[in-house]
Amino acid sequence: MSLINFNNRSFIPNNWSTALDSFFDDDHFFDKRKRTASLPATNIEETDSAFVVKMAVPGVDKDKLNVEVKDNLLIISSEMEDRQEEEEKNFTRREYSFQSFKRSFALPDNVDEGSIKAIHQKGELVLTLPKSEVETKKSKQIAID
Repeated sequence: MSLINFNNRSFIPNNWSTALDSFFDDDHFFDKRKRTASLPATNIEETDSAFVVKMAVPGVDKDKLNVEVKDNLLIISSEMEDRQEEEEKNFTRREYSFQSFKRSFALPDNVDEGSIKAIHQKGELVLTLPKSEVETKKSKQIAID
């Protein structure tokens, strides 16, 4: 006796709409990673004195990067547009591309927002977010009269 693998998908389905749905939902045909927006990979490391954010931004000039702190959020964004045009006697060729991203991170209470430093080197954006002392509110016992 030999074992035979059972495949419940028939070659010619009874219902074509089901066949089309299964075709377009097939993870092997359309890779989900290709359908999602591309965001730069980011690593966040905590040291004793700071948080270090490292973001991979290959091919992005530092002039095209925008880093800001707003409402206790660290916001990193970029927009790049490239247009090329070539005209000759018999044809015109126009090509363009547009890339953008925007990532935001909630800042902890112990980050000194005024001392954040950013460095762009070899396709990587490195942000150093120094820690500050946070006053902890002490509990106070209230006497009941």
